[in-house]
Amino acid sequence: MPFNSDWVVRAFLYVQAELLRRISTHAGRNVTEETLRNELYGGLLATEGALQPHVDTEGSVPWHSAGCLSCTKKPGAGRPKQHDVVVKAHAGNPGLACEVKWLKGSLVRDHEIIADVLRLAMTRSTALESGAIRVFVLVGGEAKAFGKTLSALQQKKFNFRWSPAGRQSSPDSLPGDKTLNLKARLKRCSSTRAEMQDILHFGRGHYRQPPSLWAEVKITPRARWLLTAGERSWRAAVWELHHRGLKKREIPRGACQYRYRMIHKRKLRARRP
Repeated sequence: MPFNSDWVVRAFLYVQAELLRRISTHAGRNVTEETLRNELYGGLLATEGALQPHVDTEGSVPWHSAGCLSCTKKPGAGRPKQHDVVVKAHAGNPGLACEVKWLKGSLVRDHEIIADVLRLAMTRSTALESGAIRVFVLVGGEAKAFGKTLSALQQKKFNFRWSPAGRQSSPDSLPGDKTLNLKARLKRCSSTRAEMQDILHFGRGHYRQPPSLWAEVKITPRARWLLTAGERSWRAAVWELHHRGLKKREIPRGACQYRYRMIHKRKLRARRP
Protein backbone atom coordinates (compact mmCIF):
# COMPACT_ATOMS: atom_id res chain seq x y z
CA MET A 1 0.00 0.00 0.00
CA PRO A 2 1.18 3.59 -0.53
CA PHE A 3 2.19 5.55 2.56
CA ASN A 4 -0.59 8.12 2.23
CA SER A 5 -2.80 10.45 4.23
CA ASP A 6 -5.63 7.87 4.46
CA TRP A 7 -3.37 5.59 6.49
CA VAL A 8 -2.49 8.44 8.85
CA VAL A 9 -6.19 9.38 9.24
CA ARG A 10 -7.03 5.77 10.21
CA ALA A 11 -4.18 5.78 12.70
CA PHE A 12 -5.54 9.07 14.06
CA LEU A 13 -8.83 7.30 14.85
CA TYR A 14 -6.81 4.87 16.97
CA VAL A 15 -5.22 7.84 18.76
CA GLN A 16 -8.67 9.33 19.42
CA ALA A 17 -9.86 6.10 21.06
CA GLU A 18 -6.87 6.04 23.42
CA LEU A 19 -7.29 9.72 24.30
CA LEU A 20 -10.96 9.10 25.07
CA ARG A 21 -10.05 6.19 27.37
CA ARG A 22 -7.40 8.15 29.26
CA ILE A 23 -9.53 11.27 29.62
CA SER A 24 -12.54 9.28 30.83
CA THR A 25 -10.50 7.48 33.51
CA HIS A 26 -7.92 10.08 34.55
CA ALA A 27 -9.36 13.40 33.24
CA GLY A 28 -6.43 13.62 30.83
CA ARG A 29 -3.84 14.07 33.58
CA ASN A 30 -1.74 11.13 32.36
CA VAL A 31 -1.68 12.18 28.70
CA THR A 32 1.77 13.33 27.56
CA GLU A 33 3.60 13.88 24.31
CA GLU A 34 5.06 10.41 24.65
CA THR A 35 1.51 9.04 24.96
CA LEU A 36 0.50 10.70 21.71
CA ARG A 37 3.63 9.51 19.91
CA ASN A 38 3.24 5.94 21.11
CA GLU A 39 -0.46 5.82 20.21
CA LEU A 40 0.21 7.13 16.69
CA TYR A 41 2.87 4.44 16.35
CA GLY A 42 0.36 1.86 17.63
CA GLY A 43 -2.32 3.16 15.29
CA LEU A 44 -0.06 2.83 12.24
CA LEU A 45 0.71 -0.76 13.21
CA ALA A 46 -2.91 -1.61 14.06
CA THR A 47 -4.11 -0.45 10.64
CA GLU A 48 -1.22 -1.94 8.62
CA GLY A 49 0.44 -4.62 10.76
CA ALA A 50 2.47 -6.05 7.89
CA LEU A 51 4.57 -2.86 7.84
CA GLN A 52 5.76 -3.27 11.45
CA PRO A 53 9.47 -3.64 10.50
CA HIS A 54 9.34 -0.24 8.79
CA VAL A 55 7.50 1.81 11.46
CA ASP A 56 9.48 3.38 14.28
CA THR A 57 9.52 6.19 16.81
CA GLU A 58 12.27 8.79 17.00
CA GLY A 59 13.71 8.12 13.55
CA SER A 60 16.79 10.05 12.41
CA VAL A 61 16.37 12.79 9.82
CA PRO A 62 18.11 12.08 6.48
CA TRP A 63 20.11 15.35 6.54
CA HIS A 64 21.62 14.98 10.02
CA SER A 65 25.15 14.17 8.82
CA ALA A 66 25.34 17.02 6.28
CA GLY A 67 28.62 18.92 6.47
CA CYS A 68 29.22 22.50 7.57
CA LEU A 69 28.22 25.45 5.38
CA SER A 70 31.64 27.04 5.56
CA CYS A 71 34.18 24.24 6.05
CA THR A 72 34.67 20.48 5.85
CA LYS A 73 33.57 19.81 9.44
CA LYS A 74 30.81 17.20 9.95
CA PRO A 75 28.57 16.48 12.97
CA GLY A 76 29.99 14.05 15.50
CA ALA A 77 28.52 10.85 16.84
CA GLY A 78 26.09 12.47 19.29
CA ARG A 79 22.30 12.12 19.35
CA PRO A 80 21.01 12.74 15.80
CA LYS A 81 18.20 15.08 14.85
CA GLN A 82 14.99 13.03 14.80
CA HIS A 83 11.33 12.91 13.80
CA ASP A 84 8.81 11.64 16.37
CA VAL A 85 7.31 8.87 14.21
CA VAL A 86 8.69 7.54 10.92
CA VAL A 87 7.91 4.92 8.32
CA LYS A 88 11.03 3.94 6.44
CA ALA A 89 11.05 3.79 2.65
CA HIS A 90 9.95 0.37 1.44
CA ALA A 91 8.90 -1.33 -1.81
CA GLY A 92 8.78 1.84 -3.87
CA ASN A 93 7.16 3.96 -1.14
CA PRO A 94 9.37 6.90 -0.19
CA GLY A 95 8.42 6.83 3.50
CA LEU A 96 6.56 8.95 6.04
CA ALA A 97 7.46 11.25 8.92
CA CYS A 98 5.32 12.90 11.59
CA GLU A 99 6.04 15.36 14.39
CA VAL A 100 3.87 15.21 17.52
CA LYS A 101 2.97 17.79 20.17
CA TRP A 102 0.69 17.62 23.24
CA LEU A 103 -0.21 21.03 24.71
CA LYS A 104 -1.37 21.70 28.25
CA GLY A 105 -1.48 24.48 30.82
CA SER A 106 -0.76 28.08 29.85
CA LEU A 107 2.43 27.43 27.87
CA VAL A 108 2.35 28.58 24.23
CA ARG A 109 4.63 26.34 22.15
CA ASP A 110 4.34 27.86 18.68
CA HIS A 111 8.14 28.06 18.30
CA GLU A 112 8.43 24.29 18.78
CA ILE A 113 5.86 23.60 16.05
CA ILE A 114 7.64 26.03 13.72
CA ALA A 115 10.84 24.05 14.33
CA ASP A 116 8.91 20.84 13.54
CA VAL A 117 7.70 22.35 10.26
CA LEU A 118 11.23 23.35 9.28
CA ARG A 119 12.58 19.87 10.07
CA LEU A 120 9.82 18.24 8.01
CA ALA A 121 10.29 20.67 5.11
CA MET A 122 14.00 19.80 4.99
CA THR A 123 13.25 16.08 5.09
CA ARG A 124 10.66 16.42 2.33
CA SER A 125 13.08 18.64 0.35
CA THR A 126 12.26 19.39 -3.32
CA ALA A 127 11.50 15.88 -4.56
CA LEU A 128 8.59 15.63 -6.98
CA GLU A 129 5.34 14.87 -5.18
CA SER A 130 5.08 11.34 -6.57
CA GLY A 131 8.46 10.42 -5.09
CA ALA A 132 8.51 12.55 -1.95
CA ILE A 133 8.30 11.36 1.63
CA ARG A 134 4.90 12.20 3.17
CA VAL A 135 5.19 14.55 6.16
CA PHE A 136 2.61 15.36 8.86
CA VAL A 137 2.16 17.38 12.05
CA LEU A 138 -0.05 15.96 14.82
CA VAL A 139 -1.00 18.39 17.60
CA GLY A 140 -3.34 17.75 20.52
CA GLY A 141 -3.97 19.03 24.00
CA GLU A 142 -6.15 21.02 26.33
CA ALA A 143 -8.42 23.36 24.37
CA LYS A 144 -7.06 26.57 25.88
CA ALA A 145 -3.40 25.76 25.25
CA PHE A 146 -4.27 24.35 21.81
CA GLY A 147 -6.13 27.52 20.80
CA LYS A 148 -3.45 29.90 22.08
CA THR A 149 -0.69 28.01 20.29
CA LEU A 150 -2.55 27.94 16.97
CA SER A 151 -3.34 31.66 17.29
CA ALA A 152 0.35 32.40 17.87
CA LEU A 153 1.26 30.32 14.82
CA GLN A 154 -1.29 32.15 12.67
CA GLN A 155 0.12 35.52 13.76
CA LYS A 156 3.47 34.37 12.39
CA LYS A 157 1.82 33.30 9.08
CA PHE A 158 1.98 29.57 9.89
CA ASN A 159 -1.73 29.04 9.21
CA PHE A 160 -2.57 25.83 11.01
CA ARG A 161 -6.37 25.97 11.16
CA TRP A 162 -8.43 23.64 13.31
CA SER A 163 -11.93 24.67 12.16
CA PRO A 164 -13.28 26.32 9.00
CA ALA A 165 -14.12 30.01 9.13
CA GLY A 166 -17.74 31.14 8.99
CA ARG A 167 -20.93 30.05 10.69
CA GLN A 168 -22.31 28.20 7.67
CA SER A 169 -19.78 25.36 7.80
CA SER A 170 -20.94 21.96 9.01
CA PRO A 171 -19.54 20.55 12.30
CA ASP A 172 -17.66 17.81 10.45
CA SER A 173 -16.12 19.98 7.74
CA LEU A 174 -12.39 20.70 7.66
CA PRO A 175 -10.77 24.06 6.92
CA GLY A 176 -9.29 24.57 3.47
CA ASP A 177 -5.65 24.37 2.46
CA LYS A 178 -3.33 27.19 3.50
CA THR A 179 -0.10 28.12 1.72
CA LEU A 180 2.98 28.69 3.84
CA ASN A 181 5.59 30.96 2.24
CA LEU A 182 8.74 29.51 3.76
CA LYS A 183 11.00 31.84 1.82
CA ALA A 184 9.26 34.92 3.23
CA ARG A 185 9.20 33.54 6.77
CA LEU A 186 12.93 32.78 6.73
CA LYS A 187 13.80 36.11 5.16
CA ARG A 188 11.54 38.40 7.19
CA CYS A 189 10.94 36.67 10.53
CA SER A 190 13.87 36.62 12.95
CA SER A 191 12.25 33.99 15.20
CA THR A 192 11.83 31.58 12.25
CA ARG A 193 15.47 32.13 11.25
CA ALA A 194 16.50 31.49 14.85
CA GLU A 195 14.68 28.15 14.83
CA MET A 196 16.38 27.20 11.55
CA GLN A 197 19.74 28.23 12.95
CA ASP A 198 19.18 26.11 16.06
CA ILE A 199 18.25 23.07 13.94
CA LEU A 200 21.31 23.39 11.69
CA HIS A 201 23.78 24.20 14.46
CA PHE A 202 26.32 21.63 15.63
CA GLY A 203 29.65 21.69 17.43
CA ARG A 204 31.17 25.09 18.15
CA GLY A 205 29.82 27.60 15.66
CA HIS A 206 29.13 25.17 12.80
CA TYR A 207 25.93 24.98 10.74
CA ARG A 208 24.82 22.09 8.53
CA GLN A 209 24.33 22.60 4.82
CA PRO A 210 20.51 22.31 4.58
CA PRO A 211 18.86 20.38 1.74
CA SER A 212 17.06 22.30 -0.99
CA LEU A 213 13.67 23.66 0.04
CA TRP A 214 10.54 24.69 -1.84
CA ALA A 215 9.73 28.38 -1.44
CA GLU A 216 6.14 27.43 -0.57
CA VAL A 217 4.39 24.44 0.95
CA LYS A 218 0.73 23.69 1.56
CA ILE A 219 -0.78 22.94 4.96
CA THR A 220 -3.76 20.59 4.54
CA PRO A 221 -5.84 19.45 7.54
CA ARG A 222 -6.57 15.72 7.31
CA ALA A 223 -8.55 15.02 10.51
CA ARG A 224 -9.58 16.69 13.75
CA TRP A 225 -11.09 15.72 17.09
CA LEU A 226 -12.89 17.48 19.94
CA LEU A 227 -14.02 16.22 23.34
CA THR A 228 -15.83 18.25 26.02
CA ALA A 229 -16.45 16.95 29.53
CA GLY A 230 -18.07 19.44 31.89
CA GLU A 231 -16.01 22.63 31.83
CA ARG A 232 -12.95 21.02 30.27
CA SER A 233 -12.26 20.24 26.63
CA TRP A 234 -9.49 18.77 24.52
CA ARG A 235 -8.64 19.04 20.83
CA ALA A 236 -6.39 17.27 18.36
CA ALA A 237 -5.71 17.53 14.65
CA VAL A 238 -3.35 16.20 12.01
CA TRP A 239 -2.11 18.27 9.07
CA GLU A 240 -0.12 17.24 6.01
CA LEU A 241 2.64 19.42 4.53
CA HIS A 242 2.98 18.98 0.76
CA HIS A 243 3.68 20.77 -2.53
CA ARG A 244 0.77 19.71 -4.70
CA GLY A 245 -0.58 22.50 -6.89
CA LEU A 246 2.24 24.95 -6.16
CA LYS A 247 4.87 26.40 -8.49
CA LYS A 248 8.31 24.77 -8.49
CA ARG A 249 10.19 27.64 -6.92
CA GLU A 250 13.06 26.79 -4.63
CA ILE A 251 14.39 28.97 -1.85
CA PRO A 252 17.55 30.70 -3.16
CA ARG A 253 20.59 29.65 -1.22
CA GLY A 254 21.10 33.17 0.16
CA ALA A 255 17.53 33.58 1.42
CA CYS A 256 17.97 31.35 4.47
CA GLN A 257 21.73 30.88 4.65
CA TYR A 258 23.25 34.35 4.41
CA ARG A 259 22.58 34.91 8.11
CA TYR A 260 24.68 31.87 9.04
CA ARG A 261 27.48 32.90 6.69
CA MET A 262 27.52 36.38 8.20
CA ILE A 263 27.68 34.87 11.69
CA HIS A 264 30.55 32.64 10.62
CA LYS A 265 32.47 35.56 9.03
CA ARG A 266 32.03 37.70 12.14
CA LYS A 267 33.46 34.90 14.27
CA LEU A 268 36.44 34.52 11.94
CA ARG A 269 37.14 38.27 12.07
CA ALA A 270 36.90 38.22 15.88
CA ARG A 271 39.58 35.51 16.05
CA ARG A 272 42.09 37.44 13.94
CA PRO A 273 44.82 39.29 15.90
